[in-house]
This record gives sequence, C-alpha cells and structure tokens, in this order.
Amino acid sequence: MSSYVCVHTCACRNDYVVYVSVSGPILRIELEDPETVDRWSGEFSSQFIEDTTQKAGNFKQFGIFVKMLTKALHENDTRNVLVDILTFADLEILRARKRGELLP
Repeated sequence: MSSYVCVHTCACRNDYVVYVSVSGPILRIELEDPETVDRWSGEFSSQFIEDTTQKAGNFKQFGIFVKMLTKALHENDTRNVLVDILTFADLEILRARKRGELLP
C-alpha cells in the first residue's frame, strides 16, 4: 500500500487535529490539541488492525479499515463509522463497567 496522508480536524470532545498516514503495513495516527500544541501518536501494524477488528466481531482488511477511517474523518459521517477520542480515564470507566463495578 502506498503512503497516504490525511489531515482533518475532529470535533471529538475537543477540536483535535488528526493526522493519518500509511507507510506499507503501518498505520500512524497523530492527534494534536491546537490550543496546547500537545501531541499524541501511535503506530499500528496491519496485523494488529486485522486482529483487533476480528476480536471486535467485525473483521476488516487493513486497506478497508484505513479507507473507512479516512472517509469518516473527511466526511464526518457518523451513520457508518464513529470516530471518538478516549482518554485514559475514559478507558478505565469502560473497563470498570465491563467488570460490573460501580463508579463514584
């Protein structure tokens, strides 16, 4: 797969600038907070993406996943694909709910 770059502002909780690039079998996603210029990034192999979509019960080939992600960011079309930014605290809440724990 050739290198592809997508830059979009995502209104997920805050307005983050989302950078998406693909280099061979690696998907790189970067988020930037334009107010603080804080930046977070992650790299995900095609195998990781395919394994994760399989575990989620909705398998997607790597190329299809990338197309869906970039389309969702460009069109902001939440009918088909929802992009949300979760903080560490958000993930902890989801884990606690999954375990059936009560939260304060």
